[in-house]
Amino acid sequence: MREVVFATPNRMQIDTGHREFDMSVGCIAPGNRVDGGCHSNYIRAFNTPTNPGGAPCLPGEMQKFDLGLFRDLPAAVRDYVGEVGRDEEVILYEIRHSSSRRDGWGERITIRHGYIVTRGHKQDHELLRKFYCGPTRKSKRVVDVCSEYVANFPAPEPPATGPRRRLSLLAAP
Repeated sequence: MREVVFATPNRMQIDTGHREFDMSVGCIAPGNRVDGGCHSNYIRAFNTPTNPGGAPCLPGEMQKFDLGLFRDLPAAVRDYVGEVGRDEEVILYEIRHSSSRRDGWGERITIRHGYIVTRGHKQDHELLRKFYCGPTRKSKRVVDVCSEYVANFPAPEPPATGPRRRLSLLAAP
């Protein structure tokens, strides 16, 4: 995981190659955040037995509430979080920024570059999956760079071990 370095007291230094996104980011780091460049939240496990007040709740009720904090969440992301978040909490990151362009109502347009799903802090923020959904070719790089600040990448699989054969460069008689 990369360390956050601040360019100003309110903005981290980041270089994704997307100037408008880089200027809108306050801080991208693990955990719950609402920022110009990232909206993230812990998503509780589907099988959470009680709510924070201690009262019993139905399976999936807390997860549904947590996912409801993300507007216009793609179905593929929602399904994946439901699948991997069956018995453990995960963190969902929405990588986005507000464009300088405006819609018909005069509101700034939100550009969603993609989503990152990691395990919680107990599992050291291991990266589970990245979803790319941005409108431009720059979006993939934006999501890839942001994932370096919020996730630890799983260790590569060791090569399969088995009997080794020694190769000889000499021709057999």
